[in-house]
Amino acid sequence: MYCKPKLVATFLALASILLPGFASSCFGQDETSEVTADTAKVSKALDRAIRSVAEEQLYQLKYQVDPGTTLIWDCEQSNSTRVRGAGTTETSSARTTWTSEWKTQSTDTTGNIVFETTVKEFSMWQQKDDKPPVVFESKSNSKVPDEMFTIADSLKPVPSRYTISKNGKVIHCESATNKNLVGFGDLTVAFPVDPIPIGFKWFIDREASAREKDQSRTTVALRVYYELTKVIDSRAYLTFRTEALTPRLSPSVKSQLMQDMPNGYVIFDLKRGMSVYRETVWNHTVQQFHGADSYLNYMARTVERLRPEAVQTVVVEPPKAAGETVVSVPAGDAAQANPLVPLPIKSADSATGDSSKGNGQ
Repeated sequence: MYCKPKLVATFLALASILLPGFASSCFGQDETSEVTADTAKVSKALDRAIRSVAEEQLYQLKYQVDPGTTLIWDCEQSNSTRVRGAGTTETSSARTTWTSEWKTQSTDTTGNIVFETTVKEFSMWQQKDDKPPVVFESKSNSKVPDEMFTIADSLKPVPSRYTISKNGKVIHCESATNKNLVGFGDLTVAFPVDPIPIGFKWFIDREASAREKDQSRTTVALRVYYELTKVIDSRAYLTFRTEALTPRLSPSVKSQLMQDMPNGYVIFDLKRGMSVYRETVWNHTVQQFHGADSYLNYMARTVERLRPEAVQTVVVEPPKAAGETVVSVPAGDAAQANPLVPLPIKSADSATGDSSKGNGQ
């Protein structure tokens, strides 16, 4: 349940005014002047509360991109894993960078948007313990190392087609690769349909699958909690965290859910109608997941940055003179965006998943 912070503060203020007056009347101190003063205070407080609620700013979070627009995303994920078991400890680190291109195919009268997304290029770095690191560049056309095949497969340059509603709910997906790219959720954040104030909270329910020690499969209910924390210069800042709703999960199952339990925040440009930044972090530790002395720690950070300029093809109408042709020119030079630098891994304070069942949906 959501309650407006301003109303809560107002009611508390009213209580502080009313209770002393109520107490004095109970003890027989019902002087007319004091009652009149208390009544005046209550009236003024109610007037302020009404004006405060009426003036509360509401924000409409919705995606809005013109057909023909191409968005370029620069992304990077860094992660570190430490595993202990059977008397040995293994540490591994990895970093993956990639560039993703979103092409807006069409929009309809209801605000639904059809995107075609493609990973244009990527690079991977990986190291285990003190062994020499393994490196792969997609543009090298060399064979993918076996230990990198799973991630490389999810980054294949095969177009995927998404249809999203104007509030960001994924309606349809046609993907030849793993749509949950490198361990995080949907392409977009599903926002509440109606305008919301700062401090508004909503949630989205998800599911994840895992196996118990006996190899039986179990489904775990997850819930992603969102909050609009502030709006600065027409940019909305949202935080999110994920919790497991299924009780009494075994250590074995918990160890398989780590990538499905992120924290993070999103910056959404209200004027542009598109998220411009998303940071996702993981920090999880599970003990006794595979034996009494087993231990697993997973830390990761993913950053997705939308380049400052959207690359949009603009059709210049041909002049009437004979022999002239139509020319297509780019509206922005996205190639000048600063390249990504390696990202340090930040610890998250707590663990933080496709339905859009929220109290704001």
